[in-house]
Amino acid sequence: MAGLYLDLTPAYLYTQNGEPDRIPIQNRIVMELRNPSPEESVILKNDAKKEYIELPSYDNAAVMEGLTCIYLRFDLGTSADCLTDEESFKNVLFAKPDDWYCCQKDLDTFILYPSRTFSLEPFSGIEFILDRLRTSLPRDTTASCHVKYVNVTEGRIQEGTIIIYKKRCPLSIRVFVPAAADVVTGFRDTVSLEWCVTGADKVVLQPGGLILEKEGSRRMLLTGKASYTLTAYCDSRQVSQSILLEPLTASIETFQVTSEASGSEITLSWKVINTRHIFLSHIGRLCAGSEGIGSLTLKRDEKIRSFTLSVENREGLITCSRQIPV
Repeated sequence: MAGLYLDLTPAYLYTQNGEPDRIPIQNRIVMELRNPSPEESVILKNDAKKEYIELPSYDNAAVMEGLTCIYLRFDLGTSADCLTDEESFKNVLFAKPDDWYCCQKDLDTFILYPSRTFSLEPFSGIEFILDRLRTSLPRDTTASCHVKYVNVTEGRIQEGTIIIYKKRCPLSIRVFVPAAADVVTGFRDTVSLEWCVTGADKVVLQPGGLILEKEGSRRMLLTGKASYTLTAYCDSRQVSQSILLEPLTASIETFQVTSEASGSEITLSWKVINTRHIFLSHIGRLCAGSEGIGSLTLKRDEKIRSFTLSVENREGLITCSRQIPV
């Protein structure tokens, strides 16, 4: 376009290409209308100084007295060479300076024109933004923005095409964490690992070499300190993230015995942490008690010389024991 150039920065956008829907790829196309001349200004005319209700379509664009305007038409549809589908394009936002009007003509065309006559000074520019643009069309293809510049000053229409490159969403592990409820856990608890990956051809969880979907969760049995590594592959590239899970260890804080004055009864009391159950010799398995604090009163048995308290987690894994004489 003589005297004016329309640039896209950047000239590419990301396509979802089958990535998880809950990670929206909302692209932004930044267009700058600029005057590259180091010496001459460009006059953008709007003698009517009003917002036009009806303007011709892209194919029927014509020089109208007193009105400079710019048509932008995008390729829409579901084929590889389209920018996005028609339904998604309805939700885009077009941002422009206050002294410009923007109207949508047909489903695929925007028309821009100034609200007044003004000069675009040498090397100066005007920025327009097409925002919230989503695409799920094939990667590594191109789409077009067709431009018509209705130049009233010169009495002609100039046409051009801007190529937009569609790229796959970058290879990335967006999420790889234990579920919030499982961050603190004990031996032999099950832990839910959650992940979400974009731009990958294959996702593998180690140990075990499990092939996973790009988004999901999986329950793992924690029998000790364990490291899990998620690796996402795309062609020859790969990215990895690791999680180290160390279960809480059940322990005994206090374990003591008291005897009544008559000596016929004894009371065993304890305070334990990070455990669900205790095991008391001569008695058996008991609930640890509220907040790990509990007690038990017994008839004295002359044959029993000591008691042993053991703490355990789910499925009977004993982690600590303590013995006291009676």
